[in-house]
Amino acid sequence: MSVLKVYVYVIPFLVISATIGAVLWNRRKINRARASAPNKKPEDESLSASD
Repeated sequence: MSVLKVYVYVIPFLVISATIGAVLWNRRKINRARASAPNKKPEDESLSASD
């Protein structure tokens, strides 16, 4: 039971911390992209690359 309790407490904490880290990392990358090239949109680049 103690191992299950560890999983119950640790896994949600890891998921939440990973989500927060991903959001902060994406926000940092988006801000850097905007600062370097305000007229370019990364979504448009990915769409044109896939075509």
